[in-house]
Amino acid sequence: MKVAHLPEPAEDRVVFRDGLGVRERRDSGTGELVEWFFLDPAFATVEGPLRERVSRLANLQHVKFARIRTLEPASKGKGPVLVSSHVTGSRLSDVLEMGGHGLITLDAGAALQVTREVLAALSVLHDSRNVTHGSLAPERIVLAPTGRVVMVEHVLAHALDRMHLPRHQLWRDWRIATPPAAGPVRFDVRTDLAQAGLVILALLLGRPLDAEEYPHRLRGLLSIVQDRLGRSPAAALAADMVGWLERLMPVDSRRAFT
Repeated sequence: MKVAHLPEPAEDRVVFRDGLGVRERRDSGTGELVEWFFLDPAFATVEGPLRERVSRLANLQHVKFARIRTLEPASKGKGPVLVSSHVTGSRLSDVLEMGGHGLITLDAGAALQVTREVLAALSVLHDSRNVTHGSLAPERIVLAPTGRVVMVEHVLAHALDRMHLPRHQLWRDWRIATPPAAGPVRFDVRTDLAQAGLVILALLLGRPLDAEEYPHRLRGLLSIVQDRLGRSPAAALAADMVGWLERLMPVDSRRAFT
């Protein structure tokens, strides 16, 4: 599939944007809706590793993942364009934003269901494909009208690894969380699980995490989660759930976030 580059995404077709780039819905010409992801220009420097991961996962046809189609090369001053099948639904980040404004309420049952789906999808990548996600976050999870939870844009880990960006910049600019640690960032299974823990934490809080809450305010957020769960039909699971999240996330890390 070849797509023509546009100077800028067409605003009337934009379906989502964040620090990583702009997503635009298009017709492939065969009647299939596809999504063009105009990546940040920084990804032009790691187009090779990104293309390798796209090729590796292009044949992944699984109900828990958007189908990756191709990667169009970067043009001058712009990033490459990731083309994938379009998944109808709402980005989890948008749902959490509505929850944070009190427009909807995310109950514990819904949060636990999404948790199961996210962990099951990660196991497909880790066990079946032997790759990591690298950028798991509410911005890259779609809740379909059918109730399915679908991972999107799951090809960035190898490229991110080659960028050698500091942890604070990944979080500040792109909302990609990596555990504080000595040495360079590693986009490994541990990082995927820590990112999953943050997604689950946000679900249980019913709102997005604020930028300043990661990584050094997680302990206080877990107390809020335990209180919320304790007053819900899932009260019997509250202590176990919080203990499990403590193991997933860098709750007590005293390392500098650099």
